Amino acid sequence: MTDKLTVALPIYQMQPIAWLAFEGLANQVDAGDWELIILEEVEGSCGDELLELYKDRLMEAGCRQVKFVRYHEHVRLLQKWIKAAEVMSVNSLGMLLQAGDVYSQKDRLRITRQCFENGYGWVQENKSIFINLDTGKLALLDVSGGEIFKTGGGMAITADIIRKVKDNGIVKGVDHYLFSYVEAENAKIYSYIPDVLTLSTNGFNHLSKSRGALIEFNKPPFYGTSLKLEDLVSNEVAERLLDLRNEIPRTKNFKEMKVRMLTNRGIYRKGEIYKVEEAVGRLFILEQSAEMVEEVKVKEEKQVYETKELKPQRKTKTVTAKKRRSLRVQYRQL
Repeated sequence: MTDKLTVALPIYQMQPIAWLAFEGLANQVDAGDWELIILEEVEGSCGDELLELYKDRLMEAGCRQVKFVRYHEHVRLLQKWIKAAEVMSVNSLGMLLQAGDVYSQKDRLRITRQCFENGYGWVQENKSIFINLDTGKLALLDVSGGEIFKTGGGMAITADIIRKVKDNGIVKGVDHYLFSYVEAENAKIYSYIPDVLTLSTNGFNHLSKSRGALIEFNKPPFYGTSLKLEDLVSNEVAERLLDLRNEIPRTKNFKEMKVRMLTNRGIYRKGEIYKVEEAVGRLFILEQSAEMVEEVKVKEEKQVYETKELKPQRKTKTVTAKKRRSLRVQYRQL
């Protein structure tokens, strides 16, 4: 039985961007045989549709089997990594942690396979490029020092270690938690810088809410870069990414402000008014590339008349039902 790699791909409310992960996987070179595990919630799922679109290209890139794990309610990222370890093939060398909003560079699987075959327990890329989809700005993620920021991009963990990971209930810092198991096992770590850097995106991630500001302000571990999108991906992929700005999810906790652009900056045009993330707007103002637009609110006197009939309150019994998490695993042979 030939040893294979496992690519675990958790997806949560990433319908507009998840195609990017498939695009990168479909472009892998000399990867050998590998399996893909897609873990996603039923509500808002897109794995089936994307698999149909990319099936032929994935097969050409070495994918031999696709497994689906479907959840009927939202589960944490760590739970998905642990479930992927449970359903991965018994002869798998290890598991690549594939984010749904990341375009993996073409040699990622090949290099990871070589590392696992040579006894490494953890593989990662110390440098990668991030694009803030809200502004179009690119930044270099660099964790080469390894003193403060230990985990980078393109991460993978060997099978015997990932199968030992226990769920401690965390929501954030999952990468570092997995890495702690590698350190505890005193496993060999392979860190490298690929010839063509992996492209990660900011905008659809549900955990790293402050990352956009770090990218905009070039705050460690993010730094300025002269690279362009076209240096990393095809023109078609670059255009699709830049068209995603209006589809970035906005939440109630997401602070925004209105600015009028004084100069052209990225996708923002001089003279136009935009609603942007507050940290981004402040940066534009500091650069003198924009000015804040004050919203004028007109107070209206409203009179509301309401009549309530007073009735004796009838006691009612409340019935609560415990929600039971259920999931279904499907296997598909390519």
